[in-house]
Amino acid sequence: MASRYALSLLIALPTSALLQAQVGTSLEYNGPQAISAVNTETGGEGYPWLSGDGLRMYYAGRVAPDIRILYTERMDLSSAWSTPIDPLPLESGETSGAWLSADELTIWFTTASNQVRRAQRMSTADPFGAAVTLAITGASGTLRCPSLTPNETEMILWRTNACITLQRTGQDSYSYVGPLDVLGTSNATTCRLSADGLYAYFSASYNNVQRPHRMHRASLGEAFTDLEYLSGADFDPAYKWLQPHVNDDATVLMVVRSVSLWPDNDIYETRGSTAAGIGALWADVPVIGPVPTNDMLTIRLPKTHGLVNLRLFDSLGNEVLRTRVNDNMPVDVSVLASGSYLAEIQSAGSRHVSRVVIAH
Repeated sequence: MASRYALSLLIALPTSALLQAQVGTSLEYNGPQAISAVNTETGGEGYPWLSGDGLRMYYAGRVAPDIRILYTERMDLSSAWSTPIDPLPLESGETSGAWLSADELTIWFTTASNQVRRAQRMSTADPFGAAVTLAITGASGTLRCPSLTPNETEMILWRTNACITLQRTGQDSYSYVGPLDVLGTSNATTCRLSADGLYAYFSASYNNVQRPHRMHRASLGEAFTDLEYLSGADFDPAYKWLQPHVNDDATVLMVVRSVSLWPDNDIYETRGSTAAGIGALWADVPVIGPVPTNDMLTIRLPKTHGLVNLRLFDSLGNEVLRTRVNDNMPVDVSVLASGSYLAEIQSAGSRHVSRVVIAH
């Protein structure tokens, strides 16, 4: 079996496995390209996990009759991806949503029965051994796509229709903390952390198109604050662009192109560069908070926005508030009833929708 991993012996783990911080908003990305070595006509591909140097990828693909985690690699960034293999030969049934440690010797994944499991191996040239099931307290439902901080104390999971956060309570046990605050974005999907745990990548709606987003925090254990989306016309609005993940310096981005159903999914790759004018770039997104609030909302606007229109809609679609605001201007919502609202921020050429919760 080890011979199937022969190429891995030639690829040393990069020094970037020591977890560099990601670059800021200066990167621009070219148009996403389909990865022919992994995309098939028989079933969808998704949940890509990309190594720090961008040379190894784990993802979910169909190996009849199941969805299985598959592994592919390349010699350098200009080389083709290798024929995928199954790195979990001792697991039966469905495996998906791979997350790996920085040294790639430990893998976490989920199963069709909503278990979160962990397996290890001696070297990157070997397949993974027998897995153990993690004890997850306080979280039930459809559990998918684990993502962990480098110290493994915090886990993010997709649960049924939203991401949640968990805290480690033992070597193989985690306890539910609460929903992941995605800063009011709508239609947010599965979340992937950066290797250093300071960025959270996910997909959400912006101007009615499902696009990659990311949030940033200053240190582990803090809440995510700054919010950006991948702008530009290279991401065809006829598709949903889901499940983004990047290498250590964010110069390689994997993203899933989807129409509606899992069999439609394909994995695409795009490259980031500091050269201007090549394509999409990370752009700030308006952030409304706090969520929940009982009296005042504050809107943090990108520098490119001046005075904008703000409207709030209740769960029935009725407009309950309309005003014009600028950056960090407080808005009094104390007279509104407790509940969930949609906030629409509209300026010249852009429209952003966020979720607001009022709790008295």
